[in-house]
Amino acid sequence: MTRGSSYENRANLAPAFFGQIVKKYEGTRLGRQELEAELLEDTPGALWSHGIIDAARLPAAPLEFIRVVVAVDPAVTSGEESDETGIIVVGKDKNGHGYVLADVSGRYQPIEWARLAITAYRTHKADRIVAEVNNGGDMVEATIRMVDPNVAFTAVHASRGKVVRAEPVAALYEQGRVHHIGSFPQLEDQMTNFTSDFSREAAGYSPDRCDALVWACSELLVEPMKGWGIFELTRQRAEALAKSKEPPLPATPEELSVEPKTIAEENHRFARLTEGRKPTGNEVAEHERKLLELFNAERERENAPPAPSPDPSPADAPQVSIEVQNLFERYKQQAQARMGKNPA
Repeated sequence: MTRGSSYENRANLAPAFFGQIVKKYEGTRLGRQELEAELLEDTPGALWSHGIIDAARLPAAPLEFIRVVVAVDPAVTSGEESDETGIIVVGKDKNGHGYVLADVSGRYQPIEWARLAITAYRTHKADRIVAEVNNGGDMVEATIRMVDPNVAFTAVHASRGKVVRAEPVAALYEQGRVHHIGSFPQLEDQMTNFTSDFSREAAGYSPDRCDALVWACSELLVEPMKGWGIFELTRQRAEALAKSKEPPLPATPEELSVEPKTIAEENHRFARLTEGRKPTGNEVAEHERKLLELFNAERERENAPPAPSPDPSPADAPQVSIEVQNLFERYKQQAQARMGKNPA
């Protein structure tokens, strides 16, 4: 397939075409398709669509904002193969609408993205820089303050997944409350490819521009739900309960081959060995033999006489202590119960 943009064919077009048609559609979705020969298709299941973004797009921003923030999603490393550092500027007007003013994201050294964030902060007269610190920690703020020690800074922590954070912001777009001032092709491509099952490995990139947008809009437009704390606590407990009900992974041969050194370790090994099934008679006998060996070893360490073998001949059977009898009786009942037999 061969593609060619209108810009490449400019020599064959009338000057009036660029003075009217290009100026009219430049920066729009239709312009990207018709002028720049890009194929723009909505991804099924994406949180945003090109249509929703275009419907709220504006050519110019309002004259006054009640707040402006610069959101930064810093990359962990820097280099040609590194993730981008997302840097997005968003303003909020008195009607509660948000306006995406600038996208200066890219691959930068730490001091470079810090300078760009400060430049955007000053250029747009922002009142705060918001930065995710999950990866960089205190170094994120320290890097920014190396450029401007007096900048207003808020650190945010990602305690929930990307999709959960993005859904309230996507809802604001559907309500027509977030407007793009002009066109931001790379940001909008990330947005319209961000699905609920987005995988960084499958996509081959991290949606850092989209992340920064979400942080900015969340700071300005997403109001905390009343009683959010108890809902979050309930969610965490439900998640922990669901995980506790998940069947355990089958025991590996390496795990079962480890020789137990205590009675507790042997009980754990036996439980893992027979997880989800009834033990065989041989397994129960082997289990009892190892329990007796461990019990004798513990008695020897305490300088006590060893307990007798579990199968002594009647002629030379020594007197078994009450303690050992109780030990065998207890494990015998447990083994019989696991095998589905009623203890005698």
